Amino acid sequence: MKGNSRYDIKELGFIPPIYGGVSVSIERLINKLTADGFIVGGFYTPRNQDLRIRQSSLFDPELNMSTKKILFRLPNCVKILSPYKVLHSHYSLEHMIYIWCFLVFLHKKVVITVHNSMVHRFYQECGFINRFFLKRVANHPNVTWIAVSEQAKKEMLNLPIHLKKTIHVIPAYIPDESKKKSSLPNQLQDYINSHDKNIVFYGHSFMIHKGKDVYGFEDALNLYADITKSDGSSIGFVLCLSDDKEKDKINELHKKAVTLNIDDQIYWQLGPLDGMKALWTQADVYIRPTCTDGDSLAVREALDMGIQVVASDACIRPNRTIVYKLGDMADFFSKVKDALAIQRVPVTPDYSNYRKIKEIYNELLNSY
Repeated sequence: MKGNSRYDIKELGFIPPIYGGVSVSIERLINKLTADGFIVGGFYTPRNQDLRIRQSSLFDPELNMSTKKILFRLPNCVKILSPYKVLHSHYSLEHMIYIWCFLVFLHKKVVITVHNSMVHRFYQECGFINRFFLKRVANHPNVTWIAVSEQAKKEMLNLPIHLKKTIHVIPAYIPDESKKKSSLPNQLQDYINSHDKNIVFYGHSFMIHKGKDVYGFEDALNLYADITKSDGSSIGFVLCLSDDKEKDKINELHKKAVTLNIDDQIYWQLGPLDGMKALWTQADVYIRPTCTDGDSLAVREALDMGIQVVASDACIRPNRTIVYKLGDMADFFSKVKDALAIQRVPVTPDYSNYRKIKEIYNELLNSY
């Protein structure tokens, strides 16, 4: 199969839409590598209607890597992936039976990035077959491991798979070089303009970890209630929820906001926002009250845009992040108030993470 490899890298994971930290980072990684002369492919979802992507020989519909249907799915995977020298899986510890097949039968170099810190929970909940093949993939000589944070690395090392290989810690963030101009919906733009300062909160979906709300929706609402008591209506609050399918939970948030007398003062951005870049350029403070985290692309994005970021101490945060003690609402409020008083300053985009990944790719490609 090595003789058929005419392309460099295939990123296993889809580009937007659907929008999320991983899909956005994959898209930027592909674009930056392509600009640097690599031949890189990826995958797209049915919601992607960009003809340049759908008609490209380097992009394919998202793979359905069902364990139960591997005998039917594997031939298509082999057909799509054979032309590439390096495969980079962004599915964390998922699809290990397929990864093992790519290593053993296709003789591929495989990079695996673990994008969140809930590694132990996933290992406990994934099936026997996935665990069985994870143990065989873990120390394979052609596997390179990346964790997006020290916390994720620590969780991986504590798994009962006897992982002895080096785990590179490389956050997934790559600066946005897109020349595409984005704008906000008129209603959101009017809301932003009507306030002296604006706080942004983002949660991809309603996730629970050890019985706690991962993104901290209720803490965010309580924080804004305290801000309105202190500053009245001069501070805006944009609550972004990318996955808006769970209507019952959204209604619960609205009820919580009503009891706090802030429901009609919040801009509820429910569903993906195509103009997220435009929102970052006009926001003043981004809050991240997560109870656990990998390495948030949104945090690094906001910092690179010169926004003040106030985040919990649930994990090690990037430089310039204003950190508060998780669960201490008084500390949270105090840090946000301090952040609102800081003037925005220009920041040089950080490409250090990209350079580290590029170095790994070059090493693997040169050894092929």
